[in-house]
Order: sequence, then structure tokens, then C-alpha cells
Amino acid sequence: MRHLWATASCLLLAACAQPRANEADRAVAQDLLERYNARTAKIQQFSARGVIEVRWTDERGKRRFEQGDVHFLYSKPDQVALSISKAFERIYWLGCDSQRFWWFDLNPHDEFPDTAYVGRHEYLDRPGDIEVFIPPRQLIELLGVTDLPPEAQVATVQPLRGPEKSAVAFRAPAEFAGLPGERYTTVGAVTAQPLAITFVDAHGGTLARAELSGYKPITTPGKPLGAVPAVATRITATLPGRGVELKIVLFAESLTGDPEKFSDSQFDFEALQRALRPERVRLLGSEVEAEPPPTGEAQVGR
Repeated sequence: MRHLWATASCLLLAACAQPRANEADRAVAQDLLERYNARTAKIQQFSARGVIEVRWTDERGKRRFEQGDVHFLYSKPDQVALSISKAFERIYWLGCDSQRFWWFDLNPHDEFPDTAYVGRHEYLDRPGDIEVFIPPRQLIELLGVTDLPPEAQVATVQPLRGPEKSAVAFRAPAEFAGLPGERYTTVGAVTAQPLAITFVDAHGGTLARAELSGYKPITTPGKPLGAVPAVATRITATLPGRGVELKIVLFAESLTGDPEKFSDSQFDFEALQRALRPERVRLLGSEVEAEPPPTGEAQVGR
């Protein structure tokens, strides 16, 4: 289950051949891009609880399945915390800030000591001690809560059934786990919500695909319902080349932007060390194994 965090970590869409955009389509698409970015600008932070299921192929070629409870926290622009528990016992804590990412493997059901892995984001761009399927900063992108970059171009305009009627796929240069390529974001023309997000490599091969649905509003004290845009509560992701399938369902009633649900310690590696008390700490990109600090009174919640 060593790769669970990275799968949670998180979501993605394959770019299929679709009708190309004409000039009228492009004018509509430009307006849609502006609406999309106006939406994401209002999403500053949110917390939610839910369930996660993941299927993957282990190093022995055996197909595996795991599920658990998930508590997700996001604070703009680049702070993420993802706690995964089973039978009320935390087994993983994944997260990042602007400089570093970390993964606490606390699984009591394996033969390994409780270990915290920490490293700079650029370490994920080369082979190391752990294989991160979805880098934490790109997990944020896959949730559809970050802006489309100014250089985003219209890739396709496609008809849809249902309330959206049509969607526009935007593409922009991107990297996934250090591999250069493009990110495709398919946006519903009516709601300006992302329907799918895909990372492809330089040859157009799908690296990761996420489909987003079940949009529900974020409730925030002091703000009317709908003041903060809705986010996806159903995320289905695949990494075709690695045999990973991930499903996250967030409980709509738990979606909140309440500042009281957040604390600095949830996004602070040293505070997490004191609270989660791993037996060892691995500094990724270094030959040195750090000593865990003395335990303290830090609390990070369940």
C-alpha cells in the first residue's frame, strides 16, 4: 500500500479526438475561460470528509484493493493535507506546502516501522525511495480548483448530453511527475465547472485521467450558500500506464470553508512529526536519515 498517497493523492482526463473549434467557438471559449478563473479565484480553502477506494498492482504483479476514510484539507495556493484512516485508526497522512511534500506511513498492518518521508517538490522529478504517482501540487490541479494559465488554448469544443449541452477542452503546457507534456481541462459551458482533467506526455499518451462530478457548494459561516463555488464530490482517477484506479467520494454535508476547521499545524511538517510520532524520518534526496524530534503537544485532528 506504499503508493496509496500518491493515488490519493489524488485525478485526470484523456484527450480524445473531437471537433476542432472555429472562430465563433473560440470567442465563446475565451468567455468561458474567464468565467472558469473567476470561479477558482473564489475558492480559497475547504475541508471535507469522505471515503477512498484504490486498486493497484504491487511490485509482485498482484492486483490489490484498499479502502478507507479520508479527511481532505486545502488552503490556497499550495497547502494540502490528506488523512486516511481505517477502523478509526489513521494509517497515512499526506501533504505539502510551497517548498516540500511529505508522506507519513503509519500503517500498523504491515511489517515496516512508522516512517515519515519528506523532500522538496523537485525531488519527485527523479527516481528515489518512493514512487509518487500523483505529485501533491498536481493533486490540487486535478481537483479543478486552480486557474487555467493565460497560455491555455482551445483544444476542442464538443457537444454533450444533459444540462451542460457542450464543453470546451483547454490545453496548456504542464509536467506530470517530471515528465513534460500538456494538461487538458474539459470545462462545462453552462456551469464553468471542470468535468475532466488529463495529463499527457510529449507524445500525447495519457499519464493520468480524472473525471469530476457531483458538484456541491462549500458552506462558509457568514456567507450565503452559493457565495463560494461548488467543488466536485466524486473523483474517479486512473493512471493507465501503472494500473492504478482511484475513487474518492466526499460527503456533501462535510464540505466547509469554516476557518475554525483549519490550523497551521495541519500544513507544517515539524508539527506533524510531533503529533504523529513516526519511528523514523527519511529525508528524500539525502543519504541522511533524520531523528524524529521530541514529542510535543501538537494536535492535527483526525
